[in-house]
Amino acid sequence: MKVNEDNYIKELRNRNEKALDYVIDNYGWIIKSIVGKHLYGLHSVQEECINDILLGIWNNINSFDESKNEFKNWVAGICKFKCIDYKRKYLKDLQHENIDDLNISEDGVESKNLENELSNEVESLLGCLKEKDRNLIYKLYVDEMDINEISNEYGMKKEVIYNRLSRAKKRIKDILILIIEEVLSMKNNIYSLLNEANMDLDEYKKEDFNDIEKESLKKNIRKSIKKSRKQNVGKKIIAAAAIIAVLVGMSFGNTGAYAISKINLFSESISSFLGIERNLEDYSTVINKSVMDNGVNVKLNEVILDDNELLISTNISSDRILKDYECWNGEMTLYINNKKVKFTGASGDIKNLDSNTTQEVLEYDLESIKDIDLSGDLNMKIIFSKMAVNYQDDINGTWKFEFKTNGDRLKIDTKTVKLDNEFNIENGNKYILEKYTGNALGHKIYGKIINNSTERGTYAILLKGHDDLGNKVIFDLTRGTKDEFLLKYENVLVGNMSEKASKLILTPYAVKMPEKSGKEPGFDEYEKVGDEFTINIK
Repeated sequence: MKVNEDNYIKELRNRNEKALDYVIDNYGWIIKSIVGKHLYGLHSVQEECINDILLGIWNNINSFDESKNEFKNWVAGICKFKCIDYKRKYLKDLQHENIDDLNISEDGVESKNLENELSNEVESLLGCLKEKDRNLIYKLYVDEMDINEISNEYGMKKEVIYNRLSRAKKRIKDILILIIEEVLSMKNNIYSLLNEANMDLDEYKKEDFNDIEKESLKKNIRKSIKKSRKQNVGKKIIAAAAIIAVLVGMSFGNTGAYAISKINLFSESISSFLGIERNLEDYSTVINKSVMDNGVNVKLNEVILDDNELLISTNISSDRILKDYECWNGEMTLYINNKKVKFTGASGDIKNLDSNTTQEVLEYDLESIKDIDLSGDLNMKIIFSKMAVNYQDDINGTWKFEFKTNGDRLKIDTKTVKLDNEFNIENGNKYILEKYTGNALGHKIYGKIINNSTERGTYAILLKGHDDLGNKVIFDLTRGTKDEFLLKYENVLVGNMSEKASKLILTPYAVKMPEKSGKEPGFDEYEKVGDEFTINIK
């Protein structure tokens, strides 16, 4: 189907990458014009920001509401939002740069713009204070006057100044908490809010990508789509984080020298993090609670109970600067209705949100309590006892979270199909497919293994094929024991499964894993081990 002005939004929602090509060809000028103005002088991040904007459009097109706004205004809002985010990252990176290594333009235009934007935000926040207290804040933190100089200028005792500053800081902290709670309680993400954006495009000098640049953008965005790297952060929190970075010394609670600017208060939703296009709000329990211990902050974002699996989203952060290959790991114990859940396995995904913060979405296996009734409201307790970076340099502590959750709604909305398909692999083991389940969270196939093998070695299996609409389908091995296995649909590799699909036509494949550590086999190295079969999912 040819993509045009009448169908490009529909085709974007249908995950047609040619529709994104159409956006680059016809609306790319908006992106280049806005990024060129707001990231003037920051040429090193412009390309990354532009790619991030296109990824934001692709991953969040279902948030666009044509009844509320024009597409070009929505795109312009995303551009402005992303530019603010990249300026924030730039300012944060400056804290760790050697000044001799910085490449700052002589006219200093961008530095001045950044300074002015932060100044406006600070003035807005300080408007909640009395004039005298506001002046004290400026003298101490902006003009960097000594406390003795301020005492002499105002004729105040130092103890009085400290008391006034303490009250002023508490007032600002209370305002910031309200802002943050407001953002975290919003059900709509930033892309839905941008339907209200009213951008004046006439204020931007119109620039467009040339043909070579457009082809490069199309190539790069396809790579990014495959990696499924998305960001979903709140604009108000970004502004708050920038303000806090200026007002040195402010923190939440009794956290000692740990600065709040090191805590990443935003995170991706589970659906966004895992590349799921469906809305999971009806099934998610949002926690948004943070616990600090031994200089490490753990924030429990949300959980979703999916039958025999609990999805847990957490942020872990500290003032430690993480290298590119480093990320935080936590050791946790789960209790359901005061019963400790024996750990039998987990999978998931992990990535760094910034240089201090790691977000993880853990898919925690509940097979050890499969005979326990998990219907209704459940009392949950998660206790982290150890934190580490790349499983080294352990930090012991207690990060405890208690809450209630309920998986009944997702269970009702889950389609289950009994299966009776089997195949044998090279070592003699028989794999029996027992059931398929599908819901808003994803698609799974469960099975058991009859172990007939006397051969040493490990094998991996997968199911490849297509749906009745012709779309590619892959179910990959997620977890397995000597007796059981679980295959999950690979939405990151082949895109989200179409809601219109009614049948899956699949063929089993297997490969022997390397006996010594090495490169994991690619999907093209798997060999067919059984006949094609069909699952009716509607």
